[in-house]
Amino acid sequence: MDPQKQLEILYKSFQRTNQDLKAYHQEVLQQNARIQKLQDQEADSHDISKQQEVLQEMEQMIPITEKSIKEWKEKLQVFIRANACLLEECELLQKAQQILDAWSEQE
Repeated sequence: MDPQKQLEILYKSFQRTNQDLKAYHQEVLQQNARIQKLQDQEADSHDISKQQEVLQEMEQMIPITEKSIKEWKEKLQVFIRANACLLEECELLQKAQQILDAWSEQE
């Protein structure tokens, strides 16, 4: 397979997984607000407990997604190191390096 195409696949997978993680964090915040609203309205305890179950499921996705990001990051780094000479003029290489650097700063 063409190295640029492989880089594009790895880059987009890494980027998509990052977006998923941000979405999970946002969903957790929204779910917490939803639960708080139900509690403030003194809603049925069954409804509240069901919403808390949903929250727990969302929270469980965060470490799974973080693990996936680390795996994609590692695959992308290895691929870049192994194919750097073939990708020197590839514009996507710079974008991939930037996203890796940004993720490394977050860790």
